[in-house]
Amino acid sequence: MLRRSDPADRDAEWVVAAGRSRSSGADPQPRSGLPLDRRHGAPVVLLADDLEDQRELYGQYLEFAGYEVVLARDGYEAIDLALRRRPDVVIMDLAMPGLDGFETTQRLKLLEATRAIPIIALTAHGALPREWALSAGCAAYLKKPCYPHDLALEISSVLAKASGPRPAPVVPLGSGLPARVLVVDGSVGDRELFAEYLEYRGCTVSVSVVPSTAGSDVRRLRPDVIVLDLDLPQVAGWNILRDLRRDPDTRDVPVVGLSRQATEAKRAEARALGAALLAKPCEPDALYLAVSKASAGPVPGRD
Repeated sequence: MLRRSDPADRDAEWVVAAGRSRSSGADPQPRSGLPLDRRHGAPVVLLADDLEDQRELYGQYLEFAGYEVVLARDGYEAIDLALRRRPDVVIMDLAMPGLDGFETTQRLKLLEATRAIPIIALTAHGALPREWALSAGCAAYLKKPCYPHDLALEISSVLAKASGPRPAPVVPLGSGLPARVLVVDGSVGDRELFAEYLEYRGCTVSVSVVPSTAGSDVRRLRPDVIVLDLDLPQVAGWNILRDLRRDPDTRDVPVVGLSRQATEAKRAEARALGAALLAKPCEPDALYLAVSKASAGPVPGRD
């Protein structure tokens, strides 16, 4: 955490001074050494940090240096903003609570729409997180406290290495038809990731927070497709699937099941119950394709 007594005061004070100059109508010059090409649109930087003072310090400096800055308070918000804003680079605090920076980075690298975006890791910890960050897919690593000027230089360096065109918008897979999807998953992280990605791809998504209410949620919400975790620890997902097939109101709703035990025998069992089966861990792109197929065609294995 950067405090006013830290060595980074010189840059913090510069940011405050720059803000005063802008509000007074002056035209201050940024520090030399920032190789930012201003002939094109400002690069978009997504800054993910749970500490407000860090977001403010780095965000103000980067905006003054000529970048467009988008702020995220946690890993879930970072994934959502990365999908919606398609930044040129992500600055990732590794020590965020909940979905930390390591897992957020791994999830961004799993997604077709974000895997090519370079990520710069920030952490106050030692050398070991550096190895973890690079193995997770980060392009660079900086240790806190770091001067905002040094962060801006690292961004310029990373952008210069990734100087190719930004990824084109993702073309929807499958039918391309919007689907109403109910996600039933015992893992909060997986549930949020799948829900965010399916919404990004145009689906209307609801989630069953309590898996035991999945049957009543299906009858109430009338989804086009159900994404069901078959490995639920307390309420067996397979039992939920069987109950759905016994109920006349839910028996025809397509189901995409997820399981770590996706053997051929289990796939055959799922098909007999009118469900597709995907292996966990499941890439969001593969899940979307299965949801698209399920919403466009007949229930697998059934007439």
